[in-house]
Amino acid sequence: MLAVIAFFSVFKVEHGAVRLPYRNDLDVYIGGQVCRPPRMPAMSTLRDLLRRAVELYLSSRVLRAVAVAFVLYLVVGLTWWFPGEDPWIRYAIDYDVYRLGGQALLNGDDLYGLLPDTRAGANLPFTYPPIAAVLFTVFAVIPFSTGKALLTLATCASMLGVIYLVLCELGATRRGAFWLMFPLGAFALQTLPMRETIDFGQVNAILMALVVIDLFAFRGRPWQGALVGLALAIKLTPAVFLAYFLIRRDWRALAVGIGSALLYTGIGFLITPRDSLTYWTHTLRDPERIGEPGFASNQALQGMLARAGVDSTLVWFLLCAVIGLACLALMWRLFRDGHDAMAATTMGLYALVASPVSWGHHWVWVVPALIVLTHWAWRWLPSWRAYLLAALVAVGAWIYWNGPHWMLNPPADDAPDWSTWEQVAGSAYLWWALAALAAAALLAPRRYASTHDQHE
Repeated sequence: MLAVIAFFSVFKVEHGAVRLPYRNDLDVYIGGQVCRPPRMPAMSTLRDLLRRAVELYLSSRVLRAVAVAFVLYLVVGLTWWFPGEDPWIRYAIDYDVYRLGGQALLNGDDLYGLLPDTRAGANLPFTYPPIAAVLFTVFAVIPFSTGKALLTLATCASMLGVIYLVLCELGATRRGAFWLMFPLGAFALQTLPMRETIDFGQVNAILMALVVIDLFAFRGRPWQGALVGLALAIKLTPAVFLAYFLIRRDWRALAVGIGSALLYTGIGFLITPRDSLTYWTHTLRDPERIGEPGFASNQALQGMLARAGVDSTLVWFLLCAVIGLACLALMWRLFRDGHDAMAATTMGLYALVASPVSWGHHWVWVVPALIVLTHWAWRWLPSWRAYLLAALVAVGAWIYWNGPHWMLNPPADDAPDWSTWEQVAGSAYLWWALAALAAAALLAPRRYASTHDQHE
């Protein structure tokens, strides 16, 4: 409940108190006379209640300590847990594959050939570019449990960092964003995409953090674009964030992003030219290495089409092109109105929609989307738009907490034979993402000045 209350409260926060956008109770002096500005309309009861709830949380050391303790409890529970092969650590099959890929590189084996079986007995291929295997070599030289624990801690820290930066981008001071980060982080760490990211030992939240740090924390710096380039070199889908720089006409950041991606890829060629040539000429174009697109966990547009029996690459490509052009136009308007956080989130959601495969654990970008939409709902109170956005947030929170595609009697095969209503419910991640993009186009507050220059 504390996370939900804090969800509705992203505005200027200073020294444990909240400075409301419409506060006008300050006296001014004009011509030696004390004049009081005209009163603005009173806030709605709901808005006042939420304001007071956040004031209470930010001013209470006990409540803040409880929020921090609960997040630490979740992090410890997600990191050290039993049962498993090691009684104190969660086994993660994708992390195991990363480790095997790093070991293959160190041994000089074929990175994209047949790897040894994982500890779970499965034989899975390495699907990332060679530079990723270079980074994963660290997992091959440290104990399995230590590496998995470090990856989980980095994943949790990445999500908390993303929340902090998004809150700052929406107008919270650094102090306010820091304390609000904990109740929101408690919710985020329990969403299904985050739980699956940790359970599989994936790097989705870390890649998202690289992008968000680059877009917001590095804004205006000569090296902005370098982390987007690194994320792109590790996994190709972050390439969509180059459009963020393109629409902003930030040519330097765009050049740095492209240049850094080429640099990291070149390092991969220098270290392992054979594997690099194999990846970029063959592995990248091999759809069988990433799994069956019709599997229930693939919540991308292509997954929905495959489950519906639409086996046409042209249809998928045309739909992705139309949605992509709409997202570019939306991002331009969001920039115009100062909604940089939602502009970045738009590209994150589009990457999930348009990627051939977006497994459930890839959908970590819904967390910043939920935060931004909740902030907009607060700004619209008491308009009907606020309640529409709040309903969208509530539905999204339920969807990404539970994963409807796993609630429909998940079949054993890779192409579920679902009824019509199951087809709709089974692609709930996709439908909500499209609804969020539509809401951004129709319900974004107009002419909202960017707040990144107001941080303390």
